[in-house]
Amino acid sequence: MPTDERSILAELSQEEANSIDIDGLPKAMVLLALYEHAMSHRETEVLHPKMREIVNKVPRAGRLSVAEAWIDNDNYSFDYLDLGNGSRALKVNLSSSAFNPKYFDEYHGRGQAQKAISTLVEELQTLLKGVEKTVKNKDAELGADLLWLKKAKEEQSSQFRSKPDLPRKRKSCCSL
Repeated sequence: MPTDERSILAELSQEEANSIDIDGLPKAMVLLALYEHAMSHRETEVLHPKMREIVNKVPRAGRLSVAEAWIDNDNYSFDYLDLGNGSRALKVNLSSSAFNPKYFDEYHGRGQAQKAISTLVEELQTLLKGVEKTVKNKDAELGADLLWLKKAKEEQSSQFRSKPDLPRKRKSCCSL
């Protein structure tokens, strides 16, 4: 095998080894996580903290809906993207279950793409734990309600069974 082919294969296998797995994660949320961890061109200059608050003016839910719109239109390759808080260099392709963070990390610092995805996974796990806890609490409440209803039904039926028969008034066919 010629040296060029070996170096190309070595480079490809290195890229695969460095790729970040996003299988099972919502692509719009991956896109938003990368966007939030990317520095805008304005943020690369040193900004006063108050100025950063003004720059980050679009609420996260609004940015997520814009990211969903991009993904819904089958856009998976992003060079520069503005989700409402300024254009940011992403340099990623999200078309598969993993992506190469090489160019993202070149712009924003080594390991920043992995940090963005790790933060997203932690957020989703926390959200899932909260949902599971809520469901568990609701199940417990429902179980208590069902137990109460069963007990009330038993009490009600026992009341009907335990009522003494009252003497019936006889109707007379002839009244005087």
